[in-house]
Amino acid sequence: MRILVTVALVLPLLVATVYWVEAEKEARVLCGLATVSTPESEVQRMFGTATLLRVEATVEGTTRELRAASPMNLGLSGCTVTMTDGAVSATVAWEHFRSSGAASLVLLVGLPITAVSSFRAIAAARRRGKDGGPAPARNRLRVLATRVGLTLIAMATLVLLLGAPS
Repeated sequence: MRILVTVALVLPLLVATVYWVEAEKEARVLCGLATVSTPESEVQRMFGTATLLRVEATVEGTTRELRAASPMNLGLSGCTVTMTDGAVSATVAWEHFRSSGAASLVLLVGLPITAVSSFRAIAAARRRGKDGGPAPARNRLRVLATRVGLTLIAMATLVLLLGAPS
């Protein structure tokens, strides 16, 4: 039963991580291909192949602007492509948070595992007091705070190391 619960918690997170990373890659690749003087028809063709990006177009006079971002990574990376006279005149890419696949995996899998193991530690501490009775609530909270604090410090360190721009 424990294995089934663990798989039920971790599997959706792994799938979400894959989509997150793929959405970031798609945004980087397509935005990188939309260079200055690329014909508008080529940009339309390229962004038409996007599967994870949401592309919104706005038109003001002779200027057409495409804004591409993905809901799969919460819109944290994408670009704005400005086209004038049938060609790209400017491309502005953004990344509010650049993560690698490993950093995303640490965040998306590490947090739930920390929560589950912390609650299990509290349950174990409740069962084993000094005299065979339950441990005082203060000790259970101390166990939880220590475990969560150390895990968050370790995960933050890994995210900073793995998610740093190269």
